[in-house]
Amino acid sequence: MTNSVSYWLALFLVPSAVWFLLQQRAKRRAATANLDVLDPDAEVLAAMAAVGVDLSKEQRLEFYLVLPTERAAREAAAQIGSMGFDAEAISAEPEASWVCLAMKPVVPRLEYLKSLRGQFNAIATSLGGQYDGWGSPVGEPAD
Repeated sequence: MTNSVSYWLALFLVPSAVWFLLQQRAKRRAATANLDVLDPDAEVLAAMAAVGVDLSKEQRLEFYLVLPTERAAREAAAQIGSMGFDAEAISAEPEASWVCLAMKPVVPRLEYLKSLRGQFNAIATSLGGQYDGWGSPVGEPAD
């Protein structure tokens, strides 16, 4: 009887212990790499790195703000243009909204992108819109 209890206990405990140790290792690796998997900027950087983009070099990044009117999109473009970006208002037909597209060659660093997220969120919100993130044409370094 004790052999069968030991067998079943081992059958349950060994895989559970292995799973637990693997989870702990994954958490340590994520903490060591300083990755925040819930951070959209970190996710885009990780995706760029995964396809071989050299994140130590300037990349042409594109930032998107979705706004309710042409006037709001033009105002956002003016404000972002004063920050050193090329920015323009673009109609987002057929959604009946407008987009402010801002572009700038930058070395994509997480802290800088988080700072821009805060600034772009503030601009978009003040104009009745929202910041919709950023991207980069993969494999196209800055001009």
